[in-house]
Amino acid sequence: MRSILVIGGGLAGTETALTLARTLPGDSVTLVTPWPRLRLVPNLVYVPFGIPGNQVDAPLGRMLESAGITVRDGSCTQVDPDSRIATLADGTTIPYDVLVACPGTTPAETDGLRLRTLEDAARIGETLAALDPQERPTILVRILGESTWSAPGVEFAQLAGAWVQARGWQDRVTVSLATSDRHAFPLFNIDAEDAVDAQLAHLGVEVAAGIPAGRIESLTGTVTIDFGWFTARTIDGLPRLDATGFHGVDAGGRIGIPDHYVVGDAASILFKSAFSAGWQARRVARSLDGDLSLLGPEVGGVPSEQCEYQMDMGDRTMVVRWPSAETLATPYDSMRATVDVVEGAPDKLRGLIVHDLLASGPDMAPAATFHTALEQLHQAGPAGR
Repeated sequence: MRSILVIGGGLAGTETALTLARTLPGDSVTLVTPWPRLRLVPNLVYVPFGIPGNQVDAPLGRMLESAGITVRDGSCTQVDPDSRIATLADGTTIPYDVLVACPGTTPAETDGLRLRTLEDAARIGETLAALDPQERPTILVRILGESTWSAPGVEFAQLAGAWVQARGWQDRVTVSLATSDRHAFPLFNIDAEDAVDAQLAHLGVEVAAGIPAGRIESLTGTVTIDFGWFTARTIDGLPRLDATGFHGVDAGGRIGIPDHYVVGDAASILFKSAFSAGWQARRVARSLDGDLSLLGPEVGGVPSEQCEYQMDMGDRTMVVRWPSAETLATPYDSMRATVDVVEGAPDKLRGLIVHDLLASGPDMAPAATFHTALEQLHQAGPAGR
């Protein structure tokens, strides 16, 4: 029996602990976390548009201990890869055979508004609510950094475009998206590119692509909202971050030390999203000779040999699905993704074990409320707005 220690109680740490416990039933799994509860706001992106944030707040002990996982309260401050001992802030030490770190990331400070917390979302919402269309304002979404996950910014630009159209402001309020990428959304495959380009054009969002790094910061709008540009948190004793500001990982998720892994946004993988944490957890399990068939035929409503990403496009949802979970190859080496644009609101946690274990599932009602609110504004006409 190996002792597997997972550091970090966010979504990545929780999903990793659950995945390893299921696929490696002969090993013991311990999760060290400074937070006794799993707190998520899967609908944070809707809050600036007047939709209440829906917080998932679940006790980790109840969720994980029923799966045979030991939960330890505390913050890991240092690890010794040679002796395989982790030290907590209170001086407690925990021996381990395998370490999986899920430390998350820290965003850089910028002169634009950021969407990281409920307070940030409320601040953006107040700024948008104060806009006077008679002054012909501009809402500028900037995607900063050369190595970043652009999807949240692209999604927000689409929501802003849909919100402006629903209010009948499209001739007076401009929504713009600025990025260094060659396209607004050069991820997954050409079908995803085309779907996003078409939707942005449909919503009247102006796109400035291919802007040299370092010049985007000079662009400003009446309201400027920044996405991207963050770096991984570190834990003393682990290798230094790579040139991109993340923990460099190999094809199995290792960080250059046998039996030491990093999962989640802190890893040097382009994707920074819930589905990516699930995919990374599975490839760690496979590298440890875990049995992925023990996950069952599907995980969170998605076939377990596949991964799924959903993006809200303002009045519909783009669903991207590909079989990387089966091969566990680096996703961008072999995408083979299928892209569909469907009616209805997204479910951002589909495909995760956490999705099924939350008491009522991730309640995505606020997403539906956003779509419903737009429909009501359209139906109300100018007088009702």
